[in-house]
Amino acid sequence: MQAVLSSDYSFAQFRYLQRLLLVHGRWSYIRMCKFLGYFFYKNFTFTLVQFWYAFFCGFSAQTVYEDWFITFYNMVYTALPVLGMCLFDQDVNDRWSLYHPQLYTPGQKNQYFNKKAFVSCVMHSCYSSLILFFIPWASMHDTVRDDGKEIADYQSFALLAQTCLLIVVYTQVIKHGEPELKMGTVLSYFCHLCGHGNKEEKERCLRANDSTFNLSFRYANNAIKTSKYNIFTFLPFNLFEQFKRLANAYFLFLLILQLIPQISSLSWITTGFALIVVLSITAVKDAIDDINRHKCDRKVNNRKVDVLMDGQLKNEKWMNVQVGNIVKLENNEFVTADLLLLSSSEPLNLVYVETAELDGETNLKVKQALTVTGELGDNIEALTAFNGEVRCEPPNNRLDKFKGTLTLNGERYALDNDKVLLRGCTLRNTEWCFGLVIFGGPDTKLMQNSGKSIFKRTSIDHLTNILVLCIFGFLASMCSILTIGNAIWETNEGSVFTMFLPREPGIDAPLSSFLIFWSYVIVLNTLLGATAVEDKLQDGVPETIEQLAKADIKIWVLTGDKQETAENIGYSCNMLREEMKDVFVVSANTAEGVKEELQNARRKMCPEAAEEPTVIKSREGLFWLKKTETMQDEKVDGDYGLIINGHSLAFALEKNLRLELLRTACMCQTVICCRVTPLQKAQVVQLVKKYKQAVTLAIGDGANDVSMIKVAHIGVGISGQEGMQAVLSSDYSFAQFRYLQRLLLVHGRWSYIRMCKFLGYFFYKNFTFTLVQFWYAFFCGFSAQTVYEDWFITFYNMVYTALPVLGMCLFDQDVNDRWSLYHPQLY
Repeated sequence: MQAVLSSDYSFAQFRYLQRLLLVHGRWSYIRMCKFLGYFFYKNFTFTLVQFWYAFFCGFSAQTVYEDWFITFYNMVYTALPVLGMCLFDQDVNDRWSLYHPQLYTPGQKNQYFNKKAFVSCVMHSCYSSLILFFIPWASMHDTVRDDGKEIADYQSFALLAQTCLLIVVYTQVIKHGEPELKMGTVLSYFCHLCGHGNKEEKERCLRANDSTFNLSFRYANNAIKTSKYNIFTFLPFNLFEQFKRLANAYFLFLLILQLIPQISSLSWITTGFALIVVLSITAVKDAIDDINRHKCDRKVNNRKVDVLMDGQLKNEKWMNVQVGNIVKLENNEFVTADLLLLSSSEPLNLVYVETAELDGETNLKVKQALTVTGELGDNIEALTAFNGEVRCEPPNNRLDKFKGTLTLNGERYALDNDKVLLRGCTLRNTEWCFGLVIFGGPDTKLMQNSGKSIFKRTSIDHLTNILVLCIFGFLASMCSILTIGNAIWETNEGSVFTMFLPREPGIDAPLSSFLIFWSYVIVLNTLLGATAVEDKLQDGVPETIEQLAKADIKIWVLTGDKQETAENIGYSCNMLREEMKDVFVVSANTAEGVKEELQNARRKMCPEAAEEPTVIKSREGLFWLKKTETMQDEKVDGDYGLIINGHSLAFALEKNLRLELLRTACMCQTVICCRVTPLQKAQVVQLVKKYKQAVTLAIGDGANDVSMIKVAHIGVGISGQEGMQAVLSSDYSFAQFRYLQRLLLVHGRWSYIRMCKFLGYFFYKNFTFTLVQFWYAFFCGFSAQTVYEDWFITFYNMVYTALPVLGMCLFDQDVNDRWSLYHPQLY
C-alpha cells in the first residue's frame, strides 16, 4: 500500500486510468476553464461598475452597492451557476469522451483558457460594466443634480444596478456556449436570445467515421425537445406568458403602486393574494403539461439503436447519436435520424419504408442506395473503413427534395431524395440496412416541419383584454373626477383639518391631488381584472363529421394520401356525396392552369359573382392596432366539393392566387387537399385564419400534422398508430376522432356559455362593489379612504363571491349532454 498512500489518486486496476483522464480529467479541465472565465468576468464587471460610479460621487469612495449585496455577491448570489456548472456541465457524455480520445488533446495544449481568453474576458467586462452603470444612470437622470455630478436617489439607483448586474451574470453561465466568453453584455445576450447570434448554415459538410472533423462544426446531436421550459426558464417564461393577459399585467402594476406608502391606503395583500393564487394555479397546470412533454421526450431520446463504434456495433441511445455516425436499422424499427442509405439486405440495395408519420401515407415507398456504398453490405470492417465525405443542403423542411454529393476515393456521386431515409419513417420488409447520419434531432426534416409553438388565446380572452382596456378608461375617469374633488376640498376645507391630518413635509395641495389620483386607482381596483383558468378549445368518423356539419362547422381534409385514397375517404365519411351538383378536381401543373381551373369552378357555382373577391379591411384588438382583412362569403345554390393535390396547391398558395383558392374553396361544402406537405397544411390553416377571421381547429395523429396543429387556434392530437408527436404539440388529445363531437358540441358549448355568464356576473359584482366606494368618496373629503375593511377586500373575490362562480362552472347546463349531441344546431 506504499504506492497508494503516497499517490494523488488511487484505483484498483490500470484500465481505470483512461476514465480518470479522458472523462473526469477532461470534464474537470473544461469546467475549470469555464469557471475561471466566469469568475474573472463577474468580478471585473462588479468592480468596474464601482469604478465608473466614482466619477459621479465626487470620488468619495462611496460604494454603489449595498453592504449586504457585497457580502453575498460571491458567496450566495453568483454561487448557484458555478455549482450547477461544476456538477452537471458536459460538452459530450462519458461514452463519447472514451470513444473519441482525440477530444483530450485541446486540454493538453491549454486551448480553452489562456492569456488570450483572459484578455477577451477583461474586455467584455469593461464593455458590460459601462452598460450596467450607464443604463441605470440614464434611466434615473431626473434624480441627478443639474451639474450631473451626484445621484440623489442612491437606494433606487443601487437596487437597479445590482439587479442588472445579477441578470447579466446569471445569463452569462446559463447561456454559456463556449470556453471563451461571448455574452458579456445585455445587448449581446438579448441578441443571442432572439436568435441573431447564430450563424446561418449555408451547407452541411460531414465525413463518415470522423468525429473530430464533424464535432468541429458543432452540429446538433440527435436529442429532440418538444417541452417549452426547463428548471431555469420556467418561472420567467411562464410569468411572461401570463402577463400577456392585460388583467394580470394591470394587477401587477397595481401591486407595485400598493408598495408605495405615500400612495396606498390598502395593504398589498389585498391585491397580492388574489394575483398570486391565479398565477400559481395557471403555473401548476402549465408545469404539469410540460413535465409530461419532458417524459415523452425522454422516452423518445432513450430509444436504442446499433451504432458503429470502434470497429463494432454498440447499442446506443438515440440522443447520443451524432452526425457522421453509421447506424444499423432492422425490420420494423423507426429510422433514428435523417440518414444517407449505404447498404441493405435486399437485392439492388433497396429498402422499403412506411412514411405515415411524415406524410400520412400508409403505402410503402422504395429507397435505393448507391452501388458504390451498397458493396459495403454488412461487412463491419469495410463500414468502419468507410470515409466518404458528404456535402449537402442545410437543414430544411422540404420532405420531397434533397440535394447533395458523396465524395469517395476521389470520385463524386450525386445524392437525391431516393437515397435518404428520414426520421419518423419505419423500415418494412427489409431485414437490415446501414445508414450514415446526415441530420440529427432538431435538424431533421421531421422536426423542421414541426413549426414553432405560439401563445394561443381564445376569442373570449381577446374580448376580455379589450373590455379591460375600456374599463381602465372608465376607472381613470372616475379617479380624475375624485382627484378634482380632492383638489377643491383641499383648497377650501383642507386647512381646517391640518391640525388633525398634518401633511408630510414638502407635500402641498397639487402634489396631494396627484398622489390621491393613484390612491384611488388602488382603492377602486377590485375593477377590473377578469382573470380565470379557461378552456382552450376510427370508429364513428362519418357520424361525427355529419354532426359537426349540422353545427355549421366547415370541415376541410388536409392529407398526405394520394388523390384516389383521399376521394375514397371523402365518400366513406359522407363528405362527398352522389347528390352533390359537382365535385371539382384541381390538378394542373402550372400556375396559369391552376388559376384557370379555380376560376372555372367558381364561375360554375356562382355565375353572377364579380371577378375579384370582396375584401374588407378594418382594425381590431387593443387600441385598434391590429389590421385585418376579411373576405366576404358568397351564396351558392346547391352543394359542391373541391379536391386539389399538393402540386397544384403549391401554386394556389402563392400570393397572387391564394385569395382565388380561398374564395372558391369557401363556396364548396367539402374541401379535400391531398398529397400535401406538413408546411402546406399549416399554410392552408393560416390562410383561413387571416382572411376569414374564423376560429380554426386542426386535428391529426402524426408528426406531419404538428405544424398545422400549432398554427390553428385549437390543436387536437389523436394518440394513434403514428406516434405521439401530434399529441405532444396539441392543446387537447384523445384516442379517437369521434370524441371530437363531444369536445365541441358538449364541453365546448357548455364552457362558452359558462364563461359568458361568468363574465357578466363578474363585471356586475365588481362594478357594484367599486361604485359604492366611488359614492363614499364624496363623504370622506376625497381622501381615498376605503369604505370596506382590508380583509373584506382581500376575500371578496377569492372567497365570498367565489361559490356562485364555482357552482356555475361545475353544474350549469342549459340542456344536458344528450340534447347537445342530438341538436348540434345549438352550437
